[in-house]
Amino acid sequence: MYQKGSSPPLSTKGFNQIRPLGIDIGISAASAGSSYITLGETKVKCCVSAPRPSSKRIIRETAILSISVRHSRSDGEHQQDFDIKAVLTELFEGHILVRRYPHQLIQAWITVEENDGGLFAACVMALSLALTDAGIQMKDMVAATSVYGYRGIDGSLQMVLDLTSSEEEYYLRLHPGLSRLHLAYCPSLRKVAYLLCTGEDIRWETISSMSSLAETACEVIAAEMKSTTAEQVGWRNTDSNQMANIGAKCQEIEL
Repeated sequence: MYQKGSSPPLSTKGFNQIRPLGIDIGISAASAGSSYITLGETKVKCCVSAPRPSSKRIIRETAILSISVRHSRSDGEHQQDFDIKAVLTELFEGHILVRRYPHQLIQAWITVEENDGGLFAACVMALSLALTDAGIQMKDMVAATSVYGYRGIDGSLQMVLDLTSSEEEYYLRLHPGLSRLHLAYCPSLRKVAYLLCTGEDIRWETISSMSSLAETACEVIAAEMKSTTAEQVGWRNTDSNQMANIGAKCQEIEL
């Protein structure tokens, strides 16, 4: 797995590069959990509230997840082949352990600051990390990516990974029936959490090959997510312990 340079080789066969991934956790003191994801030039911020009783009567015995998605720039709201809010709601309502939060409301606010492709992956990872930061229990961490496929002159399947907006437009001009597979993956469970495939060629063998590439990419992405989470959460816990020790010493001095 390689990272993209400034001049992506659009004609390369088996284009399996991922863009640089930036992760920051706990960016908002006003939220129970928060995260900031950069995937190349795509930038997504997510804030999550702690589970709380809803002002409206909740009939069902499980938690309700309310997600808001806002684009900072109107020109950054590119045409998607799916409804990102509906996809995130379906994915995480089935992934959060909602029965542990009966009659509770969990709210998430996602701000898309820049959209240069890979919005599905960036939003899924941002929400997963913000929920983790808030201590809301889930089945597993969720990594995500998108794979695109088309048939070559010889009829063989060609796959490209994690396209920017301009790259996707390039491939769509060459292959109007471009297949798109968006996959969310649980690295510890080794299970697919969500899969959405659109395009002309959605035969089983096509989906299987594209899913395999997506899962491989998600394993790499998940390792980075886990490493960053452990490092940042560990640093904050250490800092909190140090502050607690200082407070205890101050009390001893006062006594």
